[in-house]
Amino acid sequence: MKLKLISLIILNVISLKIICQTEIVGLGTGTLSFANTPWANTFVTYSGTGDTRATSPSSGYPGASGERNVFLTGNLGTTFQIDGITINNGATTATLCFGIRKNVNAADGSALSISYVNASGDNSVSLPTGTGTSTWYYVCIDLTIADSPISISFTNNSTTTSDQYRLDDISLTNSIL
Repeated sequence: MKLKLISLIILNVISLKIICQTEIVGLGTGTLSFANTPWANTFVTYSGTGDTRATSPSSGYPGASGERNVFLTGNLGTTFQIDGITINNGATTATLCFGIRKNVNAADGSALSISYVNASGDNSVSLPTGTGTSTWYYVCIDLTIADSPISISFTNNSTTTSDQYRLDDISLTNSIL
């Protein structure tokens, strides 16, 4: 009996996932700059040229906070960056997940680029196109970790003002083996 209990504890530790970063933009009305947003996670730094808004709250995926979200307008180069994300010692992989909403049915997500410091992973997302596809989606990207802390940047590279993206519920988890 004692051996079974020890084995169960070891298995649970092996599969343990640690949340390194969770972004929940918070409550409030109107449009706010990143500097004036009441971020839930104050252990990292948020910056960029986008803003946060309470309109079009996240919905339709498990864990959607349904509140304020990051807004990246369709002006070329609008950014959102998270700096200072500490990764657990020895971790070499992580999973970045986030809610994303596009406002144009024809947008396929390719105008949104993702870049990393001290990590690597997919640099873009693929979203469905066609009638009724301007909605929220939940995307996860596997990352390889080179060092800690890491930074993650989202950039709207669209050349048209109509291609806009919203981001919410950004999380980064990694497994401890």
